[in-house]
Amino acid sequence: YLAERPEDRNKKLMDLAWIFALCAACGYAASIMVFVWPAYRLVALILVPLAVFTWKFCRNLDEMQVSLSAKRLERELQEALVARTEQLEAEVAARTAELREARDAERAANAAKSAFIATVSHEIRTPLNAIMGYSGLLADDALDARVREEYAGIVSRNGEHLATVIDDVLDLSKIESQRLMIERVPCCIGTIVNDVAMLMRPRAEERGVELTCSATGPIPDRVIADPTRIRQVLLNLVSNAVKFTERGSVWIRVNTEEDGGAGRLI
Repeated sequence: YLAERPEDRNKKLMDLAWIFALCAACGYAASIMVFVWPAYRLVALILVPLAVFTWKFCRNLDEMQVSLSAKRLERELQEALVARTEQLEAEVAARTAELREARDAERAANAAKSAFIATVSHEIRTPLNAIMGYSGLLADDALDARVREEYAGIVSRNGEHLATVIDDVLDLSKIESQRLMIERVPCCIGTIVNDVAMLMRPRAEERGVELTCSATGPIPDRVIADPTRIRQVLLNLVSNAVKFTERGSVWIRVNTEEDGGAGRLI
């Protein structure tokens, strides 16, 4: 009883045990007193069953110990149930969070795919229009050889650009990762700028906007860059400039700047 925590002690059962102990002590005292007077010795025999029952009870107190520990066992069981409930709630919350993250990731991937396809569809139309337009011009027999060769080169370069863009569309891993690989290959900036200018000049003329290209300083014939991305960025910039310029002109300027001893193309 004393080994249990004060809040876990079974006081009612212990009070009953004390009552039984006091009754037994009184019974033994009475039996001794009665045994002293010979006339009452036979009466002492009545207390023999009490003595037998007492010793039998005291020989095995395991069940008594369980009864004294009942409140502690109940408390431990309740605490275990509460702890298990909290653990299950935490696991459910974690699984719910994982499912929510998976759902958000799926939505983000779908949104990225939609945005990517919407953006690339614009990239497809520009070179496709150029191919169709210059292919029609090539059908003119009055063109001299130099102009025809120039138009054929524009058609060929835009065909290559269109093939690259289509490859990007078909590469779903790039769409899902929301990124495209950047190449580092030798390319000619002047050729890219001239192609963009020739593609956008008819649209600029339709809007009454003058489109002009210029270069400041020596421009290297070859630079290490990604020609496809440069073409896409430049096409979008010039297209927006022509689209939102109501009057005046649009300039494409290319120049180099020194940056810590290294040339930087602007």
